[in-house]
Amino acid sequence: MDPTETQNSDYKRLGPVGTVVSGLILAGVGFILAFVLGQSAMKDGAESDNWPSVMGKVTASKVTSFGSRDDRSYRPEVSYEYSVNGQKYIFNRINFDVGGIQSHIRLEMVEITDRYRPGTQIDVYYKPEDPGVSCLETGMRLGSGFVIGIGCIAFGLLIVISGMIAGLRKWASKVTD
Repeated sequence: MDPTETQNSDYKRLGPVGTVVSGLILAGVGFILAFVLGQSAMKDGAESDNWPSVMGKVTASKVTSFGSRDDRSYRPEVSYEYSVNGQKYIFNRINFDVGGIQSHIRLEMVEITDRYRPGTQIDVYYKPEDPGVSCLETGMRLGSGFVIGIGCIAFGLLIVISGMIAGLRKWASKVTD
């Protein structure tokens, strides 16, 4: 027996149905990443352009790291305080980046924290119906989580189409036989 025959007999294909199901699962995961997990951030980010603002003060600002030594990522952490109608608030959202602000390049995150040094007076934009929710930069940004989610959706749909084409070819070969 030829060794390649043994390898081929051990190899199991998903088949058209399995391929379609796998593609749908991948697209579903992408949908959750892109739209479900970031839904409130997208909504608040879109609305934040119309939020009122007050003067606030940066209380802390630093870059933190996470991940393994070989795959280290960085994120800025900025805390600030502000008052609305005599009530004092402390919060830490810079903006509504759907995937979160992070990078493998530390200098990019240092540039952000340099804009928000402790003691700096800043404009704080707050949600009128819940002043405890605020940000320093208005608008929605589509971060890495959103982009990865869209990529999963696109790749999942390509897999679904591939499975459907394979299924049609299989069906057509049975009809012509």
